[in-house]
Amino acid sequence: INGNVSIGHVESGIVKVGQQIEIVPGRIVKGVQCIERHGLSQTEAIPGQTITFKTNRARIRRGCVCGDALVDPPRICIDFVGLIYMLNHPGEITVGHTAFLDIHTATYIPIEFKLFKNKIESHSGKRMQQNILPLVSGESCIVELIPLKPVCVEQFRDYPQLGRFVIRNKEQLVIAVGVVVSVNKANK
Repeated sequence: INGNVSIGHVESGIVKVGQQIEIVPGRIVKGVQCIERHGLSQTEAIPGQTITFKTNRARIRRGCVCGDALVDPPRICIDFVGLIYMLNHPGEITVGHTAFLDIHTATYIPIEFKLFKNKIESHSGKRMQQNILPLVSGESCIVELIPLKPVCVEQFRDYPQLGRFVIRNKEQLVIAVGVVVSVNKANK
């Protein structure tokens, strides 16, 4: 049987032989031909398992997310709202600032800060101010971010493994960490 062999970690759900999976970015739908774990063939894989699986000529690379093509398939993110905590940034961040996103296995995805919604009080978690500018180290904020390259992002409450992220500056220093609150996904 011809095909591509990929290695991945099952984060949620069950992967079964014969199942149609959707691969994002790229929006490719392929069937799972076989699954192996530790060199042994199996018919399905459950969360927490690292598996090798074969699909028919699908190019899966770092940053791709595979999911059930029929039930809640993964989609490209148009923009998303995140709760971030600013760590160590030498200056201020304002609307229009660009940085780089690391989320699941996708790294160095350029993003733009579109909107600052609410500043969050660090100790109590209460929303303090709306439409705040600028954001500096030590502050928490709900922000709207736009990925400038295709990436799959999921809400933290639905898929925690795909909803945590790090924001880096151009020098690759971590300037913020966060979780995804909501996602605006592409329909196709």
